[in-house]
Amino acid sequence: FIKMTENPDSSSQESPANVDVAPGSTEEEDMLRIETLLAQFKMFGECEPPLLETISAGSGLPFKLRTMMSKSGYWHSQEDSYNVYGLNIGFRGNDKKIEVFGDVETMKEWEDEHPSPNCAMGEWKYMGACSEFDYLFVNTNPSSIEFGATRCIVNNCFEDMSFLPAPFENFFDLIEGWMERYVALRESQDENWEEAIEESGMTFLQYYRKKQEGSGQE
Repeated sequence: FIKMTENPDSSSQESPANVDVAPGSTEEEDMLRIETLLAQFKMFGECEPPLLETISAGSGLPFKLRTMMSKSGYWHSQEDSYNVYGLNIGFRGNDKKIEVFGDVETMKEWEDEHPSPNCAMGEWKYMGACSEFDYLFVNTNPSSIEFGATRCIVNNCFEDMSFLPAPFENFFDLIEGWMERYVALRESQDENWEEAIEESGMTFLQYYRKKQEGSGQE
């Protein structure tokens, strides 16, 4: 996994206003992007009904993630994902976060044994998974300059790293770009689509790595 340069812990810094608004776009345009993305997920995957308790608990989420959760409680890019295969986006409460780490004690050990920031810290919430080992987290502290930033843990390797910096728009852009290519590949393939995606380097993590290499970030 490509490691990105860590940002210093800046939870006490003031978060810029409107950090989750795409430059030059309106809220209506952002809503259309989310609806388009939802339709793409549904083409070959599954989108579960929204969970009111999740939306309520996530009232401090970045706008796009909060809106995504109001449309579907769990976004799966493929059927039979078991919440890990392909790309799976679904904000869940602290119980799911604890489950990913194993238990409360293990999560506390993770926080203590990794530099700050790390995903075990309170302001980082579970957001989904893109493999059976790679779990995604988002910063949910509106007063932090990292609000909307994403991180990833590789829980079988004890790795905790920056994924994409704030705002959440950066992560949303990544999903949009990948889904466009993923859908095109799925439409061109038969029952061997999984092998074709792997060989073409178009899993979500492969696409992410290519984008990071292209941007010069490590």
